[in-house]
Amino acid sequence: MESLEDYAWLNSPEGFQAWCTVVKNQCSSRFEIRSALGIAEHLADLLTEQIRFAQGKARSKVEHPDRWFWTQRLFEQASDEWTARETALDAPEHLDTWLDICCGAGVDSVALARRRTQVTAVDCHPIAIALTRANASMNQVLVQTRECLAESLAFGRNAYLNIDPDRRNDKQRTIDPNRSQPNWEWIAGAISRCGAASLKLAPGLRVTEDFDWYGVAKPQVVRWLSWDGTVRQQRWCWGIERWPEGSCVVSCGTRKNGWHHEMFEPEFIRTHGEPISRLDELSQIRFGYVADQDPVLRAAGVSGLLADRIEAACIGDRYGYFHHTRPISHPMLRWFRVIDVLAMDSKRIRAMARNFGASVWELKSRGVDIDLDAMRRRLPTDSNSDRHLTLLFTRLGKKHVAIVAQRVEGETV
Repeated sequence: MESLEDYAWLNSPEGFQAWCTVVKNQCSSRFEIRSALGIAEHLADLLTEQIRFAQGKARSKVEHPDRWFWTQRLFEQASDEWTARETALDAPEHLDTWLDICCGAGVDSVALARRRTQVTAVDCHPIAIALTRANASMNQVLVQTRECLAESLAFGRNAYLNIDPDRRNDKQRTIDPNRSQPNWEWIAGAISRCGAASLKLAPGLRVTEDFDWYGVAKPQVVRWLSWDGTVRQQRWCWGIERWPEGSCVVSCGTRKNGWHHEMFEPEFIRTHGEPISRLDELSQIRFGYVADQDPVLRAAGVSGLLADRIEAACIGDRYGYFHHTRPISHPMLRWFRVIDVLAMDSKRIRAMARNFGASVWELKSRGVDIDLDAMRRRLPTDSNSDRHLTLLFTRLGKKHVAIVAQRVEGETV
């Protein structure tokens, strides 16, 4: 098992040079690393672990995987780099002190440091601090670090706090802020003392009316963020000038199109959460277009609101697909042209697939419990066809239906 000294070595001139050699020579095994460098076994093991991150799953977290170092736990807890850069734009420039509390491996710290040089990363775990230092150096930004408990920090109204509490304080993952480290009571007090704050939370957190706010005002802005079709974060914000006070901000980002934001008023969400227009009859969706939503809309509970905003209907309920007579261009929606609709019966679906003769079937489901992989394997295909079709399974009233459709490319208005 690697030690604190091993991770600190990554930030030394010797460690930096060793890593550059490993990357340049495209080493991928412990044997190749030892042969190229002639270093101690425990350091070769450390570099082997890091190259596996860089050549594998780190690609989903950061733009340049060979500029980052991790432990497994810190990797799992870290923001992705694209979302970190987006949320860093919330930091108020007029505040003098920026603190990244519970910095982990430093992804948020590096994103903040790209905006200003006076950023302090705070964590109580020495390995997290060592990796933050190394990652800041690898990404050529200046981050000051402090190894301490959040509870020992002193700050005032000139401070901006980016807080990502450890939600595995008792080794069991939780979404309850009262069980995080630091816990919600301390966080609430810190928010009351600072000038602005952004608190990262689990996307699945829902607070009830009896939630104890410990004297702090409710968030002035609530944000939900997805990247490349995956919901990444929920954020509670105080003192953030970028967004209108009292708004719910839903942000969707992709590598191709960048970020798009939709804003909703919380009071309107509470009173108008259900869509105005709903379809519950099979005949109502046989023609026109259906859209699959970015999951961030469902996570934030604003699917029906967006449907009303673009004058679309919801199939079944607000968590299903949208329906419109024409495809409406929107970054949070993927449109399909309806070809046919049939009751969800496996024999009828296979017979339909034989008739259409598609070479590829894409399968999606909303509100229907179905093994999509097993269904895909049973569908007949035609290797001589160039037709790609989609089956969208959904609830329609009390029934389950399959919508045969084709992806829309270049038709949106």
